[in-house]
Amino acid sequence: MAVDSIYLHGRLSSIDTSKYRCNFETFPQKLEGVDAEYVPVSPQEFLQSSFERSIWRLKVDSTHLDIAQWETPKRTRTYPLAKCYRQLGSPFKKVALIPIIKDEGSGVNPDVLGIETIYLLDAYGYFVVTTRYIDARADERASSRTKEKIKVLRDQAPDFEHAFGKLRIVAANEVTPRAWNRGEVLHFGDSLEKATDAYQRIQEKTGVRCSTIASCRARIARIRQDGLESYWGDVDASKRRSQHSETSGIQPKEHLALAAEKVRVDIELHNDLGVNSPIQIHLVPDEGWRFGDTRVALEKKANPTSSDLMDALFKALAFRSAKITNQAGQVYFGIGATYKHRTGACWSQCPEFQTCSKSQFGGCRWEPLKSLNEASTIGQTEAARNLLQDGHANNFLTFVLGVQEMNAVIETAAQKTIIEAFLSHSIEEPNGPAAR
Repeated sequence: MAVDSIYLHGRLSSIDTSKYRCNFETFPQKLEGVDAEYVPVSPQEFLQSSFERSIWRLKVDSTHLDIAQWETPKRTRTYPLAKCYRQLGSPFKKVALIPIIKDEGSGVNPDVLGIETIYLLDAYGYFVVTTRYIDARADERASSRTKEKIKVLRDQAPDFEHAFGKLRIVAANEVTPRAWNRGEVLHFGDSLEKATDAYQRIQEKTGVRCSTIASCRARIARIRQDGLESYWGDVDASKRRSQHSETSGIQPKEHLALAAEKVRVDIELHNDLGVNSPIQIHLVPDEGWRFGDTRVALEKKANPTSSDLMDALFKALAFRSAKITNQAGQVYFGIGATYKHRTGACWSQCPEFQTCSKSQFGGCRWEPLKSLNEASTIGQTEAARNLLQDGHANNFLTFVLGVQEMNAVIETAAQKTIIEAFLSHSIEEPNGPAAR
């Protein structure tokens, strides 16, 4: 397999989610949901929330906010983008409540919110509300490296009072996501400092060493001395190095076909939140395919959970909404899932899709894949069905392969057949919808 041989560069300012049809669980359109977490809560109930809760439909005066709390500011941990996917269908203001720092103790470098995450969620029309952890308890666990016991932080509690003060402002009718998020970016240094101070107090209370304190003090000093643009330039260079490193090997959740190549995507975010230097997000889809001048980039997941797929679907909206600027031919983005203990094959734009979906993909009527579906069991997996339905409803490529009885050659041939059929029948705009 070639390494890092496809490079895509694009521009993005906003993403139209109004017509997206979700097939996984989302916030309901009605105020009273079946699940208790979707029943509107009062400000007092929000303030008394358990640290374990992460979803709220909050009523502030006459305004409703649909809120998802991230456990960590890192996009690749605990599936925060899957929570954002669940908010796509909300008819109300959508809020991502994100701790600007997460330090779990043990001397491990903390997770710190990247400015590009604020820019990215702003493009979706989400309000990003940064918050901080203010309490925790000490615990012990075995080090994964030395097996010795180390002190860590557990049950970290967000500052709900601080968060609600911000949410009350967000609830005002005249406040737009762009205006709010611009303020979060401009006050990034102040928010980082207050969160660092909170971890100083947690360290003193628990006796657990928090590396946040030293590392973030250095970040704050850099912002104060040289400005946010200079600080972000250093952070962005580190993220770019990580992107290059990720293309040098296969990640745990990847399951690559033989003919696939690695691919890098850099997307410039042009939604003017106050940083004068360009803000980019550096992404590494799992597979790249060449068909003449056409490029196909895929998020490919092995034995994925629903959260894996919702995370991928949310990111795919950004991929498909970006205007790719460095390719003469067409560029498409899709999502594939492979299941080790299932059999069969199906794809979202198949001519027989509607008929097969009625039998939950228990058999295949499309001749090119028929031999792989004599005893299909992929339809028994709800996440697989939802992935296929999401792609079909929103006119982009998703596919599922049950690889239990496939070798690598058969699997690659099946995937190539699906992609080529998609390209010949595609009704999606090339390069995704034009950047707005």
